[in-house]
Amino acid sequence: MVMNFDQAFNNAFPNDGTQKTTGGDSASDVALSTLSPAPGTTQESVPYAGGRSTTSASTGRRPWDPYGDFNFVIEIDGIMAGSFQKCDGLSFEADVIEYRDSMDPYPRYRPGLKRFGRIKLTRGYVDNSSLWDWCQSIMHGKVDRRNGAVHLYNDDGDTPAITYRFLDAWPSNWSGFKLDGKGQGTLVEEIELVTECVMKTGY
Repeated sequence: MVMNFDQAFNNAFPNDGTQKTTGGDSASDVALSTLSPAPGTTQESVPYAGGRSTTSASTGRRPWDPYGDFNFVIEIDGIMAGSFQKCDGLSFEADVIEYRDSMDPYPRYRPGLKRFGRIKLTRGYVDNSSLWDWCQSIMHGKVDRRNGAVHLYNDDGDTPAITYRFLDAWPSNWSGFKLDGKGQGTLVEEIELVTECVMKTGY
C-alpha cells in the first residue's frame, strides 16, 4: 500500500514524539526519509518536524516565522523620533555595466555605481516641528546630516529583532498635509531622506 504524504508524516512523527523507522525501500520508506534529519543535525533543527521545532522561549517565534510590518521604531541621532505610520524605500541598487571582449559570444556584466534608496517616513501631523525644522536647515543652505535607524521588533513589541542603520542622511523632500472640507481622515506629513550608507544588525 502506498501512503500519502499525511500518512507518511504522521507515521514518521507520531504524537508521542518518537520517530518510527522502517527497514525496506518501499515508496513509504522514501517518503519518510525525506522527513528525517540530515547527517550532523538533530530532529529539533528540522523545520516542520511534526510541529516540534526550536522556538524562542521569550517570544514563541520559530526560525521561519516572518516578522510583522507594524512593530517598528524610527531613531534619528540617538533619539526615538516618535511614532511613524509608514516607512518605505529602504533599498539598495547597483548599476549594471555590460561589456564584451572581441571573441566573447555573450556579454559580460560587472557592478557599477552603487546607491541606497531614499527612505520615506510618514507620520501623523502633531505639535512637533522637528521634521520641518530639519528641512529648513537645507532651505537655508546648511546640510544637516544625521544618523538614524529603523528598529524592527518581535510581535510582543518589546524585543528588538533587526535594526537597519542609515548614515549621513538629510531630507530631500517634505510633503505637508492635504486638507479637505468633507474629509474624515487624519493629517499626515511625509519626509524623504537621502542616505549614503545602510547597515544591518541582528538577524
